[in-house]
Amino acid sequence: MVGSFRYAHLGSIAAAAILLVSNVALADDWQAAKLRGDVFVYSAPTSTWLRLKRGDIVSDSSAVRTLQGGALEFVRDRETIDLGPDTQIQIFDRTGRRYTTVREFFGSVAVEANVENVRHFSVQTPFVAAVVKGTIFSVVSNAKTSTVTVQRGKVGVEDIARRRFVNITPGQQATAGVKAGLSVAKATAVSAAAASSASAAATAPTDASANASSNANNASANASNVGDNGNGNGNGNGNGNR
Repeated sequence: MVGSFRYAHLGSIAAAAILLVSNVALADDWQAAKLRGDVFVYSAPTSTWLRLKRGDIVSDSSAVRTLQGGALEFVRDRETIDLGPDTQIQIFDRTGRRYTTVREFFGSVAVEANVENVRHFSVQTPFVAAVVKGTIFSVVSNAKTSTVTVQRGKVGVEDIARRRFVNITPGQQATAGVKAGLSVAKATAVSAAAASSASAAATAPTDASANASSNANNASANASNVGDNGNGNGNGNGNGNR
């Protein structure tokens, strides 16, 4: 069943909170504003993935995942987090403060945030931590490398394993990974396209009804690789790195 596939294989994934199904967003809430295809949120109490709907509010530290062909845009005031297909994240917010960390396990994430509105906003992958300094940027991550690309403003990028740090500006990308340390280069056409692909995917037209049965089968098949590690170390990594 699409709405209840189980976790199986996401390394050190943490999913300690459940979705708050509500259409009344508070100032610090992240709301699913645009959605396409198969998008799910993990419910720790029931150890299941639940289908996310447009208008839903996601509670702090809940794991959210898009499957192939899925896309999602979260909105909070004028800040946005866009997830492309095959992406998994958690969002951590400190209570009463605009101090946000997006933990990206894999996939493509695009962020728009204004430094005037937040004290801290970062995206962390297994290899890099990208800190917003009033900007639009994207982070693409897989099992070997993570790449940060800037569209507007400036982003501070840290190589987590090697403790190296650099600021990058529009037209630049920073990459670090298992074998290669932090490097800065001119943004390639592929990385520049990735900076806007998540947002474009989230705003594309949908045809969910025509593909519901097929997508349901694909969701269950893809999710069979996802396991039972719902109480990992997300709070420690998500809230504590700055």
